Amino acid sequence: MNIISILNKIFKPSKIQALAHKETAFSVGSGLITQAPLMILLTWFMREVLDVTSYLTLSITNISVMTVISYIRVYYTRMYFSGRYDDILERNDNEMVGLEEADL
Repeated sequence: MNIISILNKIFKPSKIQALAHKETAFSVGSGLITQAPLMILLTWFMREVLDVTSYLTLSITNISVMTVISYIRVYYTRMYFSGRYDDILERNDNEMVGLEEADL
C-alpha cells in the first residue's frame, strides 16, 4: 500500500464510515455532557445528603447508575442513526465522500 491509498482510506470514508464516525462522535460527546455532571451530582448527593462514607458503596452506586443511563443513551443514539444506515444500504450507494483525488 502506498501513502496515497492510506490517505484515501482515512480522508475519504464511504458514506457508511462517515456516518459511523458521526455516530461515534455523537455518542462520546453526549456521554461526556451527561455522565460527568451526573457523576459529580450523584457523588455529592450520596456524600453530603445521605452521608454515605463507604467508597465501595459510592463506587457500586455510581457504576450501577452510569450503566443504566449509558444503556438508555446509547440505545436512543443507535435508534436515531439506524434509519440513516438503512437508506444507504438500500440504495447500495457506497460512494466516497471527502477529499478529492486531484487535491492529493
